[in-house]
Amino acid sequence: MTGSAIHPGAPARHYALLDLGDLRLLIPQPEIRALEPTLDVEPAPDPGGSAAGWIPFEGERWPVYCLSRQLEPLARIPDSRRVCVLVGAGEHRFGLACDSVAPVAGTDVQSAPLPVCMASGYGAIDRLGLYQGGVVLIVGAAMLAGYLEHRYGLATVTPQPEPEQTRLPGRTAVHRTMPLERAQLRGGLTPGSR
Repeated sequence: MTGSAIHPGAPARHYALLDLGDLRLLIPQPEIRALEPTLDVEPAPDPGGSAAGWIPFEGERWPVYCLSRQLEPLARIPDSRRVCVLVGAGEHRFGLACDSVAPVAGTDVQSAPLPVCMASGYGAIDRLGLYQGGVVLIVGAAMLAGYLEHRYGLATVTPQPEPEQTRLPGRTAVHRTMPLERAQLRGGLTPGSR
């Protein structure tokens, strides 16, 4: 699936609600490339770096970030973060470790521009939203990547080595990931896909 970045301030037709502990983010569904279990994330060899780990996807290794409530990278992924949302907009490709993911129609979100006190040149937040009585942060992949790059140094996607093959008597198993099809996103994420 090829996603196109939304222009800052432009509402999306469909969002995905990402729960990251106490933080709730809305990201446009066209920017989501796949959902993967965080069990597939390889921990980062350097726990002092900004990425918590790496995940193989479409022949590449994508950095995975686990963000705190303050949008700061955590060194490791807590057990509660079970879903890795792979997002991409243009050259910006990375994963976000989340507790859960749910579909949200754009018409269900009341959005407003950021107050002047929250706006900055390298901010991760595009707009504020009101959804189901609570405030959510509306972000885009390009804005979030720019924020991470400016504040913490965004890790780059690297080529994935050939898949590991595990040899069992009479069988060979190869680890592969399955991309989430665009039709699944248009129809919304189903409860079984969380």
